[in-house]
Amino acid sequence: MSVFLALLLAASAGGDGLRGSPAASAIAPPLPHPTYPSTPAVSPPPFAGQPQKPNLLNTLEIFNSANYPFWAVQMGQEGAVRVEVQVSAAGMPMSCRVTEPSGFELLDLGTCDLIMGHGQFTPARDKTGRAVTGILTRTIHWTLPPVPPMPLEDGRSRLIYVIDDKLQVSNCRVEQTPPAEFDPRLCAEMRPVAQMMVASSPDDFEWDHWQVVLDTSGFVGAGTASSLVGKGKKQKLFNRSIVRMAVTPEGKIRRCEFIENGTLADSLGTQFLSKEQMCSKAMKDIVFLPATDRAERLVTLVTAIYLEKKF
Repeated sequence: MSVFLALLLAASAGGDGLRGSPAASAIAPPLPHPTYPSTPAVSPPPFAGQPQKPNLLNTLEIFNSANYPFWAVQMGQEGAVRVEVQVSAAGMPMSCRVTEPSGFELLDLGTCDLIMGHGQFTPARDKTGRAVTGILTRTIHWTLPPVPPMPLEDGRSRLIYVIDDKLQVSNCRVEQTPPAEFDPRLCAEMRPVAQMMVASSPDDFEWDHWQVVLDTSGFVGAGTASSLVGKGKKQKLFNRSIVRMAVTPEGKIRRCEFIENGTLADSLGTQFLSKEQMCSKAMKDIVFLPATDRAERLVTLVTAIYLEKKF
């Protein structure tokens, strides 16, 4: 359930705050910066006697499902982005400008981010064959990859952030059960939420004894244990959301309802899904593996942000 748990964390990870709610722009998630293996240089095509425009050589290498902006996937964003790239005579990108946006900032900025960081080009050439600075226009089509059916099982993922003596988030570690592949970008992209909690805390709060935990938990069934998430003896609950879903024997979500609501997502604007949008997206896109006993099942999902004593 890791895909839906990440979506739920993005949509509901907040609440009333320790001392007010900061502006939405202060916690917009940063775009990911993946690394790529180097590609051998490709020799330019032979001069054809006519001026030539620059060309992007590795389109398929950098624009694929592995490099789809993380939160754009969680929020179901897809579309086409047309960009204008200035390429130097040495075949290096000098600037990137969106001329026809997709309607989603994550996709627009992600397109230029990938082109500027990892694009490989042949330069423009004038009618004499000399390499010159040129302009390349390209339309990138972002199409969401299919979501595979997910096993229906209990699971939990905790992002644990340590706060240093300068009141900055200095480290993040992950606790996940059952063990599963974890997208490291989530730690970086949820860091502003942890920093928001620090910024809204009282001036005399003793952060050297506490750490920030972003907890997403899934329970098959009514989820009576969900009421305990974030309310341990060494925990101070900041906010929590609990959603319950009815899953058909075929694995489709038939009903989705919040039984405890967080409020932060509703105040952040279009960068995050509202609760209604999240339920609608889940019912449309999320599919679980079919039930072997052909019975309808309940799934309870919990997101919580809380402080936890380090010792």
